[in-house]
Amino acid sequence: MSAGKNAHGVYEDREGIRLIDQRARIPLAEVRYADTADGWRAVGCFSFTTGNWWGSSSPIMDRDPPFPTKDEAVAHAASELADRLSTAPAHAVDASMEPQRKKILAWLSTLTMRQARRIPEQIEMFA
Repeated sequence: MSAGKNAHGVYEDREGIRLIDQRARIPLAEVRYADTADGWRAVGCFSFTTGNWWGSSSPIMDRDPPFPTKDEAVAHAASELADRLSTAPAHAVDASMEPQRKKILAWLSTLTMRQARRIPEQIEMFA
């Protein structure tokens, strides 16, 4: 069943994959997804429990690209979030946040690798 959206193009999302911080018992990172009329859409979110509690969150919207499968949407959102965390300015990720940043990046790589393993090789194209 397709997720509904409001007048502003924001979709209802009820499902997601989370990386939980065991000490604080809150998500360090999350990829939320929704099955929309155009395909699957997903967004990545994160929150550090150290330093200034810097984080990022966004609802799933029309401006997020649709994908034919949930796995492709999740991999895309994980990749975008990893890019944001990898290129974060030094003042945004201080030394106290670095262990959590590394943990989030490692977790996100498992989500993108999962999709990469499902893409069939097309060797015949190069024969």
